[in-house]
Amino acid sequence: MSTQDIRKPVLGFARPAHLWMWLASGGFMALFSLYNMKSLNFDKYCGGGPHAAFPGECFYFFKHTWARIGIQVHLWCILPAGVLAGVQFVPITRRLKYVLIHRVFGFASLVLGIAGALAGLPLLRNAFGGDLAAQSGTGSAMVLFLIAQWKGYTSVRRGKIQEHRFWMLRSWFIAASVITQRVVMVIAAIIISKTGGYSMAVPCDKIEFVLGSPERTLELYPECSSYVNGTNLFRKAAADAYIFTPEVDVVQLVAAMSMTYGVAGWIALFAHVVGLEVYIQSCRYPAKKANAVKSQ
Repeated sequence: MSTQDIRKPVLGFARPAHLWMWLASGGFMALFSLYNMKSLNFDKYCGGGPHAAFPGECFYFFKHTWARIGIQVHLWCILPAGVLAGVQFVPITRRLKYVLIHRVFGFASLVLGIAGALAGLPLLRNAFGGDLAAQSGTGSAMVLFLIAQWKGYTSVRRGKIQEHRFWMLRSWFIAASVITQRVVMVIAAIIISKTGGYSMAVPCDKIEFVLGSPERTLELYPECSSYVNGTNLFRKAAADAYIFTPEVDVVQLVAAMSMTYGVAGWIALFAHVVGLEVYIQSCRYPAKKANAVKSQ
């Protein structure tokens, strides 16, 4: 095999480094979206089992019809859009003979992505406990995603292809921050569990949903007695944030993950935004340098 054959672009990537970057970002996002297609079956997603939703995650979906509709529309739109967007960033799809496919996939991912993001609005209030850090972080990511999608669309309409590419990269890197968020959540939950002393107030109706019975609820959280007997349906109980003994009290696991969701979202969003801007500037620098040389 000749050196020329070895250096032959793979999927249109001019450099191996670019291919690896795509595999670690767009490719991984597409695989993540494909893997989570099982979530499209709502009954299985919220029905328990090893591949079901996180404990307590479906509580508000059953409690509020608009939340159930929102999560289903969100998943049915955003997961296919994530797969299509991952494919869109493969350079070979932008070649002339594939340009029609690129445009069709691009329009589909744009419509599905925007619809999926808007469908997530009803979920903001109660996502993973719904504290202000969670609401503001998720809301900020949603707004930035929608702005970047719109800027990407208007850029290609004006014929600014490079700007279109950069804005679409921004939008889907922001969307992919939810993957990094899950990793940071787990790490942060381990840290606060090891440290100890962290707790949060959990609604008693959610505790009963997670534990599965009022008897178990009263056994572990006797302060929920006023909720169980119907005198105070809005009663809350303090749950320690601890992830290592879910078989004893899974509510502690719910508390730990809920406490770390918001801060993990902000950390992931910051890392994705800053990291991508560094990459975009590195792409722009050679072009600026070449233009400066030509003008001399």
